[in-house]
Amino acid sequence: MNPESPGHPPFSIKRAAKLGAKKHRETERLFLAEGESLLREATVAPRHVFEEPEEIKRVSTLMTSTDPVGVFPFVDVTSEELLSGGSIRSRSDGESEESGTPRTTSGEPRVEPPRFAPFPSTIVLLHGVQDPGNVGTVIRSAYAFGASVALSAKCADLYNPKTVRGTMGAIFHVPVSREVESVNFLHAARESGFASVAATVGGGGPPRNLPGGRLVIVVGSEGSGLSEEVANACDGRVTIPSEAPSLNAAVAASILLYEAHSRVLT
Repeated sequence: MNPESPGHPPFSIKRAAKLGAKKHRETERLFLAEGESLLREATVAPRHVFEEPEEIKRVSTLMTSTDPVGVFPFVDVTSEELLSGGSIRSRSDGESEESGTPRTTSGEPRVEPPRFAPFPSTIVLLHGVQDPGNVGTVIRSAYAFGASVALSAKCADLYNPKTVRGTMGAIFHVPVSREVESVNFLHAARESGFASVAATVGGGGPPRNLPGGRLVIVVGSEGSGLSEEVANACDGRVTIPSEAPSLNAAVAASILLYEAHSRVLT
C-alpha cells in the first residue's frame, strides 16, 4: 500500500508514465526516479511510489525493470542561489519565506530542494554537454568531491531518466542549477567572487595550478568543446595532459573536480 502525500489527489499510472517526456515534466514539475538505491538516497518525500510489477512495467522508462519507481518534485536551485552559496532563496514561484508558505504556480506547496549549509565553493559549469549519462556522472562526481553543478541551456535535461540514473542518487544531494546562459553566468560568478577556468584541449595551465577559493570550472562537450566566447569569459584556462586528442566530458570534469577538492584537503 502506497498512500498519497497529504493534500494531493491520487497519482495515476497514466499521469506518471507521461513524465518520461520533458514537456510533461516541466508542466508538472515532477520527475521519475527508478530503483531502490535512488529512493533510499532521496532527501525529499516522493509524491508517489509505484511498487507493483504491473505498475512498474507501465511507468518505468527501462525495457525491463522490477525496481520501484518514485515520482518526485523538482529539486534544482536558481543560478542566483548557487552563486550566493545558498544564502538566498528564489521567490519567483510564490511567497517569500517570511510572508508564508511558498507556492508553485499550480498553487501546491513548493517543496524546498536539498540544501548544503552553505553550498560548496566549487561549481562545475557544463556547457553544451548533451549526453545524459555524462551529465549524471558529473553530478555524481560533484557529490564525491564537494561541488555544485550548473547546466547550460543546451545540456541534457537534468530530469531525463538517463541523467537521473547516472547520478546514482546524487541529484538529491548536489545543488544543481539548469538552463543557465554560460557567459552571463560567468560574469555573475565573477561579481560574486568566483574565479573561473575553462577546460581546453591545449593552451591551458596544468590542473595542479587551479586557483583555490571560490571557483567555477567550465567543461564543454567532447565533440565541440568550448566556444571562444565562453572560454574568453573565464579568468584562465586549464589543460589536462593526455595522449588522447580529447577526453570524455565526464572524465575531464571529474579529474578537475578532484584537483580542486584536493586543495581543500591539504
